[in-house]
Amino acid sequence: MLSIVTLTLGPIETNGYLVADDETGDAAVIDPGWDGHLILAEAEKLAWRIEHIWLTHAHFDHLGGSAAVADALKPSPQVALHPEDYQLWKMKGGAPLFGMDIDPGPEPTIDLLPGLILRLG
Repeated sequence: MLSIVTLTLGPIETNGYLVADDETGDAAVIDPGWDGHLILAEAEKLAWRIEHIWLTHAHFDHLGGSAAVADALKPSPQVALHPEDYQLWKMKGGAPLFGMDIDPGPEPTIDLLPGLILRLG
């Protein structure tokens, strides 16, 4: 079974999610938009280990907390993103266009493509 926690994050109140395998506690964070410390605290409270960051797309409000999450974890979580969003990821999710400077987090290493099966546990 999987458990899902919804988190509303940042000034734009973007939804992010923690998803975990109930048996192993292995978890992924989906769209860690902001407030990496809140994501980490929730995972710790639930005794979940974040092993993955899955980005639905590379807008800054969906990846702005990736660096804080990844920097706190060893080993760093693997990041999945659709290849067509990679250029936007490299441009910090467009944040500079709105006068913001963010760290987009670790470079994506998994191509999030149709048909890909993502696993936990």
